[in-house]
Amino acid sequence: MADFNRRGAVLEEPAERRSRFGDLGDRLTRTFSPKPDQGRARPKPRAHVDRTLDSPRPVDWDEPMPRFPITRQGYDCAAVDEHVAELEQELMDLDRELADIRARTASKGDVAAEMERIGEQTSAILIAAHEQAKETTRRAKEEADRCIADAASNAVATTADAQRQLRDLETEKLSLGRERDRLVEDIRSIAASLNSLADGAADRYQPSPDHVGPMTAAASQPAPASKPAVVAQAPTNSQPRSPIVSEPQEASSSADQPTVEDIHED
Repeated sequence: MADFNRRGAVLEEPAERRSRFGDLGDRLTRTFSPKPDQGRARPKPRAHVDRTLDSPRPVDWDEPMPRFPITRQGYDCAAVDEHVAELEQELMDLDRELADIRARTASKGDVAAEMERIGEQTSAILIAAHEQAKETTRRAKEEADRCIADAASNAVATTADAQRQLRDLETEKLSLGRERDRLVEDIRSIAASLNSLADGAADRYQPSPDHVGPMTAAASQPAPASKPAVVAQAPTNSQPRSPIVSEPQEASSSADQPTVEDIHED
């Protein structure tokens, strides 16, 4: 039966050569073969082939495959060659479109790679700037802390030095006060001793009546200027320490003192 039916076509034979089963075969062929205006469906492409490409000659994959007329020797060679030429042209168009797509994809990949490279460079620049800002901030903070520490140390040292100088001045003031009191006491003691010696000498060497004349003559003469006596006077806190010089004694007081001749006569 396959010899009589190929690709849905019925082998046309002369009536005189058909057997008695020819009508039955023709009936079965018409029953199981496709309709005369339909052919075998075109095979679909693989899933990864893009079917939405803009093509000058879009391919309808649902279009049935062409049916070639059958001759006694087989298919019509001219029709088969024409269809093969169309398929070759379609294949070349698809290859050209595929190369075009690959070129566009490569260019997009280059753009994406360039964008990624630029993004990496920008990220590196931003990271470097951030790190530099952190380093600058850290150095400035360290310098500020060091300046504050130096200022605090200098202030503490200056305060300690001032307090030490104040203590030294207080100690020196107390020492000078004690020295002043000691000198005042010494001066008072010396003055008291001198006064007692003078009073004792005056009591011991009283002038006799025989020496009244010479003493009167001596009294009539001007008395030499005597050295001023130093009288101790305690200085106050508001006045500097200085000895007080008393006025020269009068001639009468000097005349009352015993002379050297009186001492030798006694």
